[in-house]
Amino acid sequence: MKILNIRDIARMSNVSVSTVSRVINHHSDVHPETRARIQGIIEEQGYIPNANARHLKLIKEKQVGILVKGIFNPFFSGIVEIMEKELTRRGYTTILHYSAETRRDIDILLEKTLEQNLGGLVYLGGDFDAASLEALEALDIPVVLTSSDFPWEATSDAFSSVTIDNVKVAFTAVTTLCERGLTRIAMLAPGPGGGKTGERRLQGYREALADFHLPFNPSFVHYGDYTMASGYGAMKDMLETHPEVQGVFAASDQIALGAAKYILTTGRTIPGDLSIIGIDGIEYTRYFHPSLSTMVQPMAEFARQTLLLLISQIEGRDPGRRHLRLEATLFQGESIIGGTP
Repeated sequence: MKILNIRDIARMSNVSVSTVSRVINHHSDVHPETRARIQGIIEEQGYIPNANARHLKLIKEKQVGILVKGIFNPFFSGIVEIMEKELTRRGYTTILHYSAETRRDIDILLEKTLEQNLGGLVYLGGDFDAASLEALEALDIPVVLTSSDFPWEATSDAFSSVTIDNVKVAFTAVTTLCERGLTRIAMLAPGPGGGKTGERRLQGYREALADFHLPFNPSFVHYGDYTMASGYGAMKDMLETHPEVQGVFAASDQIALGAAKYILTTGRTIPGDLSIIGIDGIEYTRYFHPSLSTMVQPMAEFARQTLLLLISQIEGRDPGRRHLRLEATLFQGESIIGGTP
């Protein structure tokens, strides 16, 4: 017989995972008829959420969940490695889960939290709207959203966060190209799957162009995803339609690496024919030839601040929720005119 999980109960009840979570945790903001239907299905199916075991303290091991959006992201992998080592040193068990699902991030978060005996949870790279964040009120454990994107005005006591200002970071990257006298600057952006992070980096690109009185040309923006293969293909399409492009802002280093590879295969030079800059500061950029300029996100600081927030809340030293914004810095590689020789 199949062991049911919270997603099964949500499907049977024709509601979201977050609604089932609110019923399980006795929140009042569920319509009485909906509550009764969900409770009936829970009783009929004999479903017992693991969260109950946690409340009864039958399992005493200290467990921290790390939920990572996407299968492979070098920047997130670096943060995870640092956090796992420190958690192990402090005597915590880490439960790591990578998600490439298309479901809402909030549903994945709630499901994994309720089905594991967790003392706290970190979500790397999630994308949340205001309604999703309200669902975090259903949880009784510390949650830290790290390098995730959400409406800044929606911060609350339901979670903590460690982020960067994606508009500002993109603005700085594009400004760096503009200051070198480049006027025909393209952007390789994530498509709809890129969520608010992609949207805000596109906003920063547009604001930087406007700051230098350069027109925004929608055909100078090509969409894909956060992979080298996507960057390679997008750069190919861009140069076939707009060979006049002088500079490229890539929404991530992986996109930038793929784009740079294509540029070089055409016989063009970097930065002689095209300048390019990315975001993240992953190690690969330093060893590519030419080395790529990038806006470096402080990987170690992301890990350190995330654990400070999470562990202080788990151990009761600082139960309050906090929201931190870190600063990215420019690494001036060899891929921009006037860069490191």
